[in-house]
Amino acid sequence: WSYSGGSFQVELRPFGGFYSKTYPALATWSVVDKKVTVDWKKFGKFELEAKDPVSRFLEGGALGNPLNWRKAEFIRPFSEAEKRLLTGGSVWNFEYD
Repeated sequence: WSYSGGSFQVELRPFGGFYSKTYPALATWSVVDKKVTVDWKKFGKFELEAKDPVSRFLEGGALGNPLNWRKAEFIRPFSEAEKRLLTGGSVWNFEYD
């Protein structure tokens, strides 16, 4: 995830969970009309489009203000252990306020 202020890692988790260690919030993501929408609560709402389906590069900006740009690139798939934790294979439920 990058913007004019820098870059950091985020996760588009299963079942619509959006996670950022740098900016934690009970955020969500969804895909509508081939666009990824992120509701990052107090940090804003963003809409990004896949510019290159092969590399999974996303580009867009804040809803209502496309000049407030954001970009995201695919880094790696979740490991098998991460998948188990994130899809109900654990009694732990990770949430951030």
